[in-house]
Amino acid sequence: MTTQPPSAELSQVALGLASITAPLREQLAGLRNGAAAAAALLSIGEAARVNDSLVSSASRILGASAVAGLKTQYSSILDANRHFSAILGSSVAQGLMASDAVNALVQTKGIAAGLALDRLAMSSFLKIESSRALAASLMAQETSFALRGQPVGVLIGADSTFRRSTAAHLGLVTRSYEALMAATAVTAVVPSDMLLATTSVPVDYFRHVQTVESVTLSESGASSSEVAEAVVDSASPPVDELLAALDSTLVPLLTGARQAVRGVNADRPRHVTTSLRELFTQVLHSLAPDDAVAAWSSDRDDFANGRPTRRARLMYVCREINSGPLVDFVRKDVSAALSFVDSLSAGTHTVQSRLTDAQLRAQLARMESLISLLLQVAPQA
Repeated sequence: MTTQPPSAELSQVALGLASITAPLREQLAGLRNGAAAAAALLSIGEAARVNDSLVSSASRILGASAVAGLKTQYSSILDANRHFSAILGSSVAQGLMASDAVNALVQTKGIAAGLALDRLAMSSFLKIESSRALAASLMAQETSFALRGQPVGVLIGADSTFRRSTAAHLGLVTRSYEALMAATAVTAVVPSDMLLATTSVPVDYFRHVQTVESVTLSESGASSSEVAEAVVDSASPPVDELLAALDSTLVPLLTGARQAVRGVNADRPRHVTTSLRELFTQVLHSLAPDDAVAAWSSDRDDFANGRPTRRARLMYVCREINSGPLVDFVRKDVSAALSFVDSLSAGTHTVQSRLTDAQLRAQLARMESLISLLLQVAPQA
């Protein structure tokens, strides 16, 4: 009898965790009456039992994985996933169910407001939603393993500057992600911060790893499947709705980038990357306008040439976050994403200017995820 390697076992667990919520989410979204709510309670209970079993399996496999002596981002993501599975397998996750987290769940997950589900049912549903994010994190771990020892950016002819920068940023983001999961597992975290740390952040981390994979591994060697893509796409609220709520005039920028990805214009790689960079800049400046940042901070280091620095704007956006590791992750995540897209947009660190469809799609998904995270981090008006 052949024993599967831990990475293959984890992939199966990840897909199981990822797919368990889809029908349940749709069922909850339209409930308006007591009978339907009672049926939903049964579905939640059954799904929660399967979910807990899968989380236990993930913990067992992660605990059996050995990377002794490896000081790489792979060992960091492995440790992060150990912490993550411990969070979901313990009573810590019950702390998510304070009233503000329930409100956030209703707003971001498409659940009918006023749905008469009891506290235990809502807690179970939220743990299942977090487990979907664990699935994304496990898939990021599998991708990190595949990337070990591979020359970053080989598929686009990247030079040494691009390779060093991309690898360094990936390492920083991964270690920050590990620190966030460790802090969330052992400290009393504000429920809204924990909600982000165990739902949106892992998806965003996966998207960043995926962009590196897209320029490094051929499609035949890539770890992401269409099933995995569908799962990750459904793990976060639609960025279109969040963007429209901020400023409807920004939606055409996102639409234009999507159309460029699907187009045939020879110049579309530059169009896509430039549009995505401009969209992010507009979102950040809308969330942290000059006058608001100036009223919030008097620190001269927060300004350059009379205008707020990117760091100052990010700190302003994160001003209501109580978790230092979460703020640190957001800052490093933004820096890594912008460094990557700026290099591709400028074309200065690659000898090939034409990116493939898969690489452009990865860039689009990554920036959509980053913008979605920022819009969820920002205080609600």
